[in-house]
Amino acid sequence: QFIWHEYCDWFIELAKPSLQQDNHPDAPSTRHTLLESFEIIQRLLHPVMPFITEEIWQSFPHEGLSIMTQPFPTEQPDWTNSQAEHEYTILQSVVTTARTGRALLNIPANQPLTIWCTTTNDNETASIKALQPYIESLLRSTLHLAQSTEWPSDHILHLVSGNMTVGIPVESNLDLQQVVKKVNQQLEAKPQECTRLQDPLASPTFR
Repeated sequence: QFIWHEYCDWFIELAKPSLQQDNHPDAPSTRHTLLESFEIIQRLLHPVMPFITEEIWQSFPHEGLSIMTQPFPTEQPDWTNSQAEHEYTILQSVVTTARTGRALLNIPANQPLTIWCTTTNDNETASIKALQPYIESLLRSTLHLAQSTEWPSDHILHLVSGNMTVGIPVESNLDLQQVVKKVNQQLEAKPQECTRLQDPLASPTFR
């Protein structure tokens, strides 16, 4: 979950804007964190993936002859940053909700959009404003942070997630009945999927 999703899907994607711009002030620290975290990942994986992790580790700037002689990673309590964790969760919520809207409306991921966002929590509003460049980079779109009363009055799909509402523009020629039909089909499929998973779990032999 951490390597595949948090590190690859989110952190590496978030790192790209600062690395792709010449003389970006965050570039040195971003490179440092990318390298440091990836090196730690190799040490975590080494006991179960010794050969590939040794090969990757040897390509880093390193001390010592082998990853085998390096200490296994331990918890670093002073690295804990609850504020960063909270803002990371807010960023994920905005991006995931917007992507859900894209998928519902069959909007290609690379199609630029004007996306609207509002929240009833003032602290979340401040966080989204600070994170806006990263959100726009991940969504390949422009984000407008404003009260919903300031949004266009029609052709906007409102998606609610906690205190936050995200607005996705709806093309006038889109058949919303087909969208509703698609959602209903997904809802109907869920019980069938649960049954399919419960059947083997009910078998002592399978367990």
